[in-house]
Amino acid sequence: MNENEIEKLLSGMRPAAASLELEERIEHDLAFTSGLRVIDGPSKPQKIWWQPLAWTGLGAAAAIMIMSLSPAVKPTSPYASISDQKTTALPVSSTREWVNADDQGVRFNSQQLPERHLKLISTERHEWIDPRDGAQISVEIPREDTVVLPVKFQ
Repeated sequence: MNENEIEKLLSGMRPAAASLELEERIEHDLAFTSGLRVIDGPSKPQKIWWQPLAWTGLGAAAAIMIMSLSPAVKPTSPYASISDQKTTALPVSSTREWVNADDQGVRFNSQQLPERHLKLISTERHEWIDPRDGAQISVEIPREDTVVLPVKFQ
């Protein structure tokens, strides 16, 4: 066969259309845009509403623990009022910023099933203010999470 015959043969061929099930699964797998969805089989993705709340609570608990370990400030004057002796800080804000989402490709697990690995990098910021002197306290927590999603092929 020469090149012209191969070209004529190939130009007459048309790819078979993908099945509706395959299109739905691919659309479902590509719907993943952040770490807030769980892809589990052909069902619809479900939002995990409690995950950001849990991370915020964890950051607040860490900040409270750090604040409780700091030494108490004693008043310098014997006439200082009880309200001056408080050392509690008031929360101002808590945010989580997504820095990067890196698709690390498809890998095969120990059972030879394909899995998509994603690395999610974010930064949590928590701020408090000391009402006694207006000092601002900031805590920045870098996070790196790896998410493994099952990938199904037809």
